[in-house]
Amino acid sequence: MTLSTRQCGEKGDGMRRAVLNTYIDLLGQADVLHAIRETPRRHVAFLGAGVSREADVPLAGEICDEIRDKLTADRNVDDIEAWAEETLSWNDSTRKYTACLDAYGSAEVRVAYFRQLLKGARPAFAHHAISLLMARDVLFRTALTTNFDKLLEQSFVEQGTTECQAIRTPEEAEYWDEEPDKCFVMKLHGDYDTHNILNTRPETRSVPGFFGPHIANFLRAKGMLVLGSAANEESIIEFVKTILTSTDPRVLSLGVRWGVFVGPLRPNDLTAAEEIDRLQAAIEGGAVSKQLVELLADMNNQFGDKRPCSFFPIWGSGNFLLRVIETSGDDSMGRSAQLFLDHEMRLHATFHKQDFDPDVIETHIRKLQDAQRKLGLQADQPDKGARNVLRASADDGREIRVAYGDITSSSMIGDTEFATTRTAVISPEDTTISAGGGVALRLLTKAGPRFLLNELSKLGPIDQGSCAVTSAGNLPIHYVFHAAALQIGRSGEYEITPHDVRCSVSDALRCAEALRVGALWIPLLGAGVATVPQEESFKAIVSAIAESETTLERQVLTVVIFDETMVSPSQAYRTMQDALGPDFTVSEI
Repeated sequence: MTLSTRQCGEKGDGMRRAVLNTYIDLLGQADVLHAIRETPRRHVAFLGAGVSREADVPLAGEICDEIRDKLTADRNVDDIEAWAEETLSWNDSTRKYTACLDAYGSAEVRVAYFRQLLKGARPAFAHHAISLLMARDVLFRTALTTNFDKLLEQSFVEQGTTECQAIRTPEEAEYWDEEPDKCFVMKLHGDYDTHNILNTRPETRSVPGFFGPHIANFLRAKGMLVLGSAANEESIIEFVKTILTSTDPRVLSLGVRWGVFVGPLRPNDLTAAEEIDRLQAAIEGGAVSKQLVELLADMNNQFGDKRPCSFFPIWGSGNFLLRVIETSGDDSMGRSAQLFLDHEMRLHATFHKQDFDPDVIETHIRKLQDAQRKLGLQADQPDKGARNVLRASADDGREIRVAYGDITSSSMIGDTEFATTRTAVISPEDTTISAGGGVALRLLTKAGPRFLLNELSKLGPIDQGSCAVTSAGNLPIHYVFHAAALQIGRSGEYEITPHDVRCSVSDALRCAEALRVGALWIPLLGAGVATVPQEESFKAIVSAIAESETTLERQVLTVVIFDETMVSPSQAYRTMQDALGPDFTVSEI
């Protein structure tokens, strides 16, 4: 039941509704974006575990499941459910996480567990976005977090523009101050680096007292923007209650805006009323704790507009923060943000610029993921290596090779045979140069995404059948030739023929000639997520090579096939003989 509608900024989509037997204020995203834009540096970010989940750090519930399974396996427990309830407070959301950690072992054992858990974790876009927004004075330059990882600090390091100091101990807190060229993150539960993770049952019932005076100081005339927290921990409830009941009327005078996860992707055609409906449904479904709902409702009843508290919907912290950046009016920050987008976010942004329907984008991304799984190929997996099996030589200095394996392998494109030769690799692309999956994504990942994406952002889109050239970043070659054999239609259909493959390779060969490239590696094009049969793709590539010319004394062109189930060596041999003609002599290596 809607009791009243309350205007919040120029958008005014906020409503007070009856939820979980109390009345709470629900805002649309537009309200929150407007408030942040109109009050720069006056919103303090509070980050919960959901933010780091976007970097594949497990949530508390997932950690509890793993610990329960380990402990019950060690003890040969018959009735796991009863044991977990008695020993781990399994059905008490406020105590379950800390009870699991308390049962797991000593402080030293827990620290070792978290170190292993976080090994290799890299900041998600949400961390980079928070760093950008703090450094550019959109958000306040001190953030709060209950997360024990160091991903926010790491994002500042990777961006390399602003220093960030973690505050975890009373000694470190003494050095906190508002500084124009420095940011801070107050880690309310400590972190694994200083062996002061606050994760036992008594410790997580309150935030350490030394934080209090500093937080009360910088929350004057501020608001708090909460992302990634369901507020299931007692310490969060008590912390929020403490600051909201401050006797200083200036503390949190802009109130609390609490983000609630409602789904992975916001529908484009969602109305303001439907957005509020989904938010209400998520809260009633347990997306945040009932204690938090009651607390914020009580604070509204007690303080009203002097300390307003509300919930708003988010479709992932990273997606929301990207909208904050896009609506900030800072074009430079927007361009920087594009370099740190997570892979799927980057694909959504790339195709959105080309006016693709969101459903079409989502379908294409799912197809890319399916193709990756079928090959068992992940962007960051170790090299598989490659081996040459066929060679065709011509009198004019051209040599064509056929190899099987991973074209991105350093043993292939880093071959010392070409140490004094200018080298390049073809990346199979669509016309937006999206590097969406397969070979293109692995090359992007190994080259260094931010390095290569900065160049690609100035080039796309390109014509079908053409090629764009970039440097190769961290790859052991000189250039990457981005060959756009694939055109994605507005309704999501893949428009590609063997002729498009042939044209793309021909353009890449012209680029190789112009840049005096003596060694070029070529994967199958259009034979992954697209519809060109693998043997037809190989034939089109060989035909393009046969039609090309070179003024170089020697040019080695290697067609690399992932494995022999795609095009067998005997098939490749026959195709080369038929397509190359009498100018080439084909032989096994």
